[in-house]
Amino acid sequence: MKKYLIIALVSVFALSSCGKSNDQPKVTTGSNEATSTKTVETNDKKASTGVEVKTSTGNEAEETKTGTITEEDSDSPIQEKDGVITYKHEKGGYEISYKKSSDLKTLEDPRYNSVGVSNTTNNSSVSFGFEDYSQAEALDTFDKYTELSIENLKKQFSAISLDISDFKKEVTEFAGMKGYKITYKVSSKQIPQKMSMTQYVLQKGNDKKAYTVTKGIYDGTSAEGEKELDEIMKSFKITK
Repeated sequence: MKKYLIIALVSVFALSSCGKSNDQPKVTTGSNEATSTKTVETNDKKASTGVEVKTSTGNEAEETKTGTITEEDSDSPIQEKDGVITYKHEKGGYEISYKKSSDLKTLEDPRYNSVGVSNTTNNSSVSFGFEDYSQAEALDTFDKYTELSIENLKKQFSAISLDISDFKKEVTEFAGMKGYKITYKVSSKQIPQKMSMTQYVLQKGNDKKAYTVTKGIYDGTSAEGEKELDEIMKSFKITK
């Protein structure tokens, strides 16, 4: 059965899209290994950023690749109008929007139907994911899907030496959907500051399609910086 890692993947996606450092940490714990790399290429017309996160736990392996999307890309899902950037995820059936800023970078992970917006100044970010779990017979309810995703989140974070604390889960509504709000803090020897994570795990009706909205804020981020990301989160809406 598929592992259903959408919460964990979006969380790691948020973490990997944040840092400004060109350092490439490598953490090994027993048979578990994680690597993170970041490359930047620029030319006269556009900039491209790639982030790669690889995680292996025993015989299981997950890989996430992201790349900055620019308005110059002919097939880009990004559109700009009157100083507002709109990103439409056709497969996931959702969109987000935000005011154009040189500090904000949009990164996409097509493999997991995820997109993130990272602030390159304060290193914080928001990310959005979609997963269809209708083929998993064992996951006959949204509650079971959520619990398995949380279990896998904790396992994956442990595998890459990230510590979770102050974990809380509560029933909520967001973007017109019911689900759960999950909050926790993430820290490690490789991250000098703690990151506060807020995640909404949501489902529209009973169609077994889950959406995850994640905000990762580093300690020390200004209230204005967090408000900017909150506005991007609030812009999330289902388009089909």
